[in-house]
Amino acid sequence: FIKYLTPKQPQVTSFLASLAQSTHNLVPPDALEPLVQKIANEFVSEAAASEVASAGLNAIREICVRQPLAMNETLLQDLVEYRKSKDKGVMMAAKGLLSLYREVGPEMLRRRDRGKDASIGIQKGTLKDRKFGQVEVGGIEGLELLEEWKAEERRKRRIEKGLDPDASDADEDDEEEDEEAGWSKWDLEEDDDSDEEGWINVESDGEEINISDSEDEDKKPKAKKQKTDADAPKDMEDTPKDPVAEFSKLATTRILTPADLAKLQELRTSAAVAKHMPSQRRQQQSGSGRHADDPLTAAEIEGLAALSSRATKEEKIAMAKGDRDEKHMSTTAKRKEKKEAEGKSTTNKEKARKKNFLMTLGKAKRKGKRSLVEHRKILRGHIDRQKRGGKRGNVG
Repeated sequence: FIKYLTPKQPQVTSFLASLAQSTHNLVPPDALEPLVQKIANEFVSEAAASEVASAGLNAIREICVRQPLAMNETLLQDLVEYRKSKDKGVMMAAKGLLSLYREVGPEMLRRRDRGKDASIGIQKGTLKDRKFGQVEVGGIEGLELLEEWKAEERRKRRIEKGLDPDASDADEDDEEEDEEAGWSKWDLEEDDDSDEEGWINVESDGEEINISDSEDEDKKPKAKKQKTDADAPKDMEDTPKDPVAEFSKLATTRILTPADLAKLQELRTSAAVAKHMPSQRRQQQSGSGRHADDPLTAAEIEGLAALSSRATKEEKIAMAKGDRDEKHMSTTAKRKEKKEAEGKSTTNKEKARKKNFLMTLGKAKRKGKRSLVEHRKILRGHIDRQKRGGKRGNVG
């Protein structure tokens, strides 16, 4: 298959799409790394055409989305440098690869390329190296947001009551109050398939249940329990807290009420909106929302190649003109249309300019036949009006 990964191969984008589609997270990285290296050598280079380079970077990104371990650190740092390319298609494809590894493998990038969120995650230890075959522990999305909200609400209630907000004595009582409040407004619907007042008959398997009321037997478990409770703090102090265990305990020891589920959905929505705000990381590449199992076509591999094709001079002129001949309006025409739409009148200058030419001939002839005395009289009157501030005498 590796011999077909060359730009001269007919319909090579179909081969690239097939390769990306057949990749998943259980494919050994050793089997994919030579293929990724081959695509990078054949497609992504300074001598290659911009359409070829963008298609190669797209194919590499689609493969790495499904198996991030197929990329080695040296090759990744070389490919990321193409984000400085002058060609738009190559630049966008390289930025897509960079944004992918900022999320799945920031430790493979140079420190200046990791971004703010990835750098903070590495420092705090929340982002760890992925290993082949490692499966992430699943859980309820946003459950930690609900727990934080509940803790904050308990803290506010204790402050209102004048109690110590950091005390852990009444945590269980507060949890019971929360659970009762969550179920109080919830009415259980009747099931048509079940009997409303009937008894449920449970057949015996022949085994008898022995119930002992002896006080001696009750004392032994209590002593054992007291002993384990006494030893528990020492063990907890010695062993570090496992976040996975804490999360599993939260998910398995609490029954979420309908009010909790409604609040959980609200917190999820708020977190999703906050994530896409300008202050957060909002650079979303095309296809990032697509699942890895969705079909991939050759057209998606060639997607950014259209940005690399340069238009001819005639195409640029036609694009710049557009429908200018049909819908072009000068600034004066737009201003006039706006004024007429608002119902405003025209100025005296506009009226004089639009006046019929035949109506102005008489005044022009009389002006040419004026004597010097009439010119002097008109000029003095003009000067006096200027001093008075016009005909109305509006001198400030």
